[in-house]
Amino acid sequence: MPGLILGCLALAALSLLLPSTPTYDPWAWIIWGREVVELDLDTRTGPSWKPLAVMFTAPFAVFGDSAAPELWLILARAGALLALAMAFRLARRLAGEPYGVLAGTAAAAILLISNDWIRNAGLGNSEGLLVALLFWAALCHLDERREQVLYLGFAAALLRPEVWPFLGLYWLWLWAREPQLRVRSTILMALIPAFWLIPELIGSGDAFRASTRAQTDIPVGSPALEDQPWRAILESADRLVSVGGELLALGAVLIAALTRPRQSRVLWFALATAAWVVLVIAMTEAGYSGNQRYLVPAGAAACVLAGV
Repeated sequence: MPGLILGCLALAALSLLLPSTPTYDPWAWIIWGREVVELDLDTRTGPSWKPLAVMFTAPFAVFGDSAAPELWLILARAGALLALAMAFRLARRLAGEPYGVLAGTAAAAILLISNDWIRNAGLGNSEGLLVALLFWAALCHLDERREQVLYLGFAAALLRPEVWPFLGLYWLWLWAREPQLRVRSTILMALIPAFWLIPELIGSGDAFRASTRAQTDIPVGSPALEDQPWRAILESADRLVSVGGELLALGAVLIAALTRPRQSRVLWFALATAAWVVLVIAMTEAGYSGNQRYLVPAGAAACVLAGV
């Protein structure tokens, strides 16, 4: 794994030979990272606070205002590359032999050409890194490395709040299955809201500033503004993956349901994918924007299912 990560970082660094600049959200995280170092954090304006992102941009700020954006782009793009590798490994694992390599290759290829995957990585958005963490955690679970799942899930939960309920359920499962992890897992679960809310309280005076803004400053055309937000989210999810990919994913689920044990890994993976979409629908119905990027983990998971 260290070699794979270093390879992704090297390729991401080479990508800076092309014209490169972060988009709006990453720029805010870069600025906040510098402000954290200067002990002058101000989050009153800007997008949602991302704890994991700022954990990187703060040390990046030490290298100067010119280097910090480039370092973040390297990290974000390396995350997207790592996600492709994790998609390959996960699909290969779920499919099993003798078709594992074919399944992994198909999954990675479908993810690569999925809607805006390359664009989001190029702009420095964090979804690629998020998918890499989630898929890596899934692989660790299949290998029964529960402690690593906990740490990877914790990192993912510091990028997107949609991870919280999944990690919470896993925490409850670990509590019963792995007593030696109870203290560590409970500490990590308690740290998640602290890392999200305390910096906002310091930077804006309102711990829930990001949540309030997300429900009041909604861009025109967002699913939340549609007459039927749930339908808009489903249509948005449909645009993430090609029709062929969707049909392959559906086929994998049907085959698993008909020919494999009831608690097949493929079925559990499909259930988690559907649950993510339902969660985004619920949040959109509650007034959040429903940005298509929120659906990227589910779309990436569908690509893995398509490969399987």
